[in-house]
Amino acid sequence: MHGSVREDRTRRRQARGVRMNMKTEMNYDGKIRYLVTAEEMKEYDRNTTDRIGIPGMVLMERAALAALEYILAHWKSGSALILAGVGNNGGDGLALARLLSEKGWQVEVWCVGNVEKGSGQWKAQRQIL
Repeated sequence: MHGSVREDRTRRRQARGVRMNMKTEMNYDGKIRYLVTAEEMKEYDRNTTDRIGIPGMVLMERAALAALEYILAHWKSGSALILAGVGNNGGDGLALARLLSEKGWQVEVWCVGNVEKGSGQWKAQRQIL
């Protein structure tokens, strides 16, 4: 990405009160992706739900749909093992499991953590699954 575009994005994020501490990694397609820490992701989710007003369940569904799109672009059918925690990110995994299953995939889900202490949104995704 050209330096001035990156600097402009950084200024806009800072103006909105969004802090970024990005790390880079090389993706399978050779493109550089930016990774944020778990705490930064929680801050982004909070900002999206509290300030913008998008419900957390909508964010989960969109994350699962994006993952589904990527998977189906690379593999037409198959089986998947999804390891999911009991927090909201685990809820993304449960939503993905449901979507893959609807596409005819054989899906197995292993939940890691105390399911009784799962987040409310995780529990909702588990019930939908």
